[in-house]
Amino acid sequence: MIIPASRPIAVMNAVSRCRVHRVLHYLFVCVFCWFMLWPPEANAFLSGYDKYGLSALVPNDHGGLTLGAFLQESNTDSKWYPECAVKIVADANNEQDNPALTYQHKFHFDRNDSMSHAQAFSDGVGYIREQMGLVQQFGKSKPKEALEALGRALHALQDFYAHSNFIELGQSDKEAIESALLQGSGTGAPSTLKLTWFNPTSPLDTTHDPLAYPHHIYAKDFPFPDRLGSYFSALYSASSASRKLVESARTMFGSDASSFSCPAPSATPSAPSGLQAIVN
Repeated sequence: MIIPASRPIAVMNAVSRCRVHRVLHYLFVCVFCWFMLWPPEANAFLSGYDKYGLSALVPNDHGGLTLGAFLQESNTDSKWYPECAVKIVADANNEQDNPALTYQHKFHFDRNDSMSHAQAFSDGVGYIREQMGLVQQFGKSKPKEALEALGRALHALQDFYAHSNFIELGQSDKEAIESALLQGSGTGAPSTLKLTWFNPTSPLDTTHDPLAYPHHIYAKDFPFPDRLGSYFSALYSASSASRKLVESARTMFGSDASSFSCPAPSATPSAPSGLQAIVN
């Protein structure tokens, strides 16, 4: 029997394709296990402390949301803080996810221990108001401190959308919640609102939440395949709210905030940052 010369080649090609598929399957399993064993922590939308190093692949992180909010404002009014000032806000926002900081649930709009959804919401709203109070207090006398407070307020605000079921609620409940978050009108949470429970000493803990809404399962911090739609919906809501909070801070810095004095540039050129980085 004579075997056609083309048959061994076809067999070899089939074997090669099979090996490639096995390698790809192996890589997929490894990546999946990696994310399951070391899931995102209590920081929404990644951050400057993203331990996966994926900020460049998913640019809509805390810093990106913050810079985007200022960029939106700069398109409507040129008399706004310069690039170096916007970077102060973004850096203060990212610093909230610094693993060296002691965890506090209100920094990230989480629930902790045995607290209720309503209590966690009240604590988070109180924290945002506290930081915006500092913006009001320091806006015209100590602009750097005010900008840092604005960054911390933006962080908690952005985390709220990733650490809650906000995007799943009805319009009237959404309006009541954002009235409390952005306008300081009331502190009561609708009975439909849920905030994720997070255990800082055991991030994978899904069994000790008395209200059965643990962070590891329900948070929208990262575009997991099973939460992709929720991730982008939360991202859009956080982006919109960030722009509104930045707008509300404008009157706290005086009529011409562009007078903010930037530090002298260093002798060594550095990569563009702030608004210019986005524009470029």
